[in-house]
Amino acid sequence: MQLSNQNLLRYLGFNTQGDLGPWTFYTSKNKGLVWFIKAPPLEPPSFLQTHYRNLFRAAARIWNAFTQQQRDSWLDAAEVATSPSTDTISSSTTR
Repeated sequence: MQLSNQNLLRYLGFNTQGDLGPWTFYTSKNKGLVWFIKAPPLEPPSFLQTHYRNLFRAAARIWNAFTQQQRDSWLDAAEVATSPSTDTISSSTTR
């Protein structure tokens, strides 16, 4: 049985996803392993990139400080906010 380079890492038991040394790995839609050399950014992040990264970092810090009960409450509220609702007032009135 001949192993291709693509399947060698999987055969050895590596589930390669993300960065490993100077390489980036991911699985394509057809389940093939794709890898390429990382390409570092050529310019520093813009002001807006830095700003939004800081906002995301702050939100993650707050979320991680929540108790499990607080997280569950937030997840419940998000589910209610994104669920289709029925307008009981307008459906119960007659014209």
